[in-house]
Amino acid sequence: MCAIASVLLAALAFIFIKQSKNKSQKNFVVFALAINMVCCAYILYRTYLVYSTDPSKAKEFTLTATIFAIAPTFFYIITIFILPLICIDKGTKFRILLPLYCVPVVVAPLLVVNPIGPRCFFAAYLFMMVFIVNLFSYVSKKLDLDKKSNKLVVGSLCAGLCTLSVIYLSIFVPIFKYDNKRNESAKIQYENGENTIIIAELPYDDYVWMGEPRKELWIQRYNLFHDIGKYTNTKVVPEEEFDEFYETYQKE
Repeated sequence: MCAIASVLLAALAFIFIKQSKNKSQKNFVVFALAINMVCCAYILYRTYLVYSTDPSKAKEFTLTATIFAIAPTFFYIITIFILPLICIDKGTKFRILLPLYCVPVVVAPLLVVNPIGPRCFFAAYLFMMVFIVNLFSYVSKKLDLDKKSNKLVVGSLCAGLCTLSVIYLSIFVPIFKYDNKRNESAKIQYENGENTIIIAELPYDDYVWMGEPRKELWIQRYNLFHDIGKYTNTKVVPEEEFDEFYETYQKE
């Protein structure tokens, strides 16, 4: 989404720079847009790292999670600042900015909510989608795109969304398969009377909420959900260790 917004903002900024005579405003727009591009590039790069990395080594990138969270925030703040400058039409300006102003309104209550997961930001994500649609509509009018060009742009956006869908499928399908595998193993271990149930860490666990039950509350919830005894002891191990255990246990 940041990539699409960056391209649209760049097109709008190009029109503004071409028409504006205020040098300081033009310099500010160029500088702000450059920061936005850097934030967008970092987000895409980290997504590529997660996608191209072996699931068992995905945890190596958790150290950059804070930067990964800050980058979209910077992108949002800069967009809020430069849009009023490069969007000249007053009526259209408010229509484009309104979804962006709604984002902090729906996110602010989360400051007092615990726990917070990705699903909590679903409303903000929808507002950003509305913002993208409005911005694309405005840019296409400003550039005076004909039907053929519009189809090309829409086709490119659809291709990008399809690519993103493939990327997310390649992340969540392994998570789904591995989760089924460890849950099946946990039930077998419980039925065999094991004192401690061995379960594995999920691949790409940055993309799931509480992928591994480590605290007592989550262990009990995991046990109850999978019907393996509320107070059964569980031990979370890395994927490689679990795979070795799983193969050995299956043979026994």
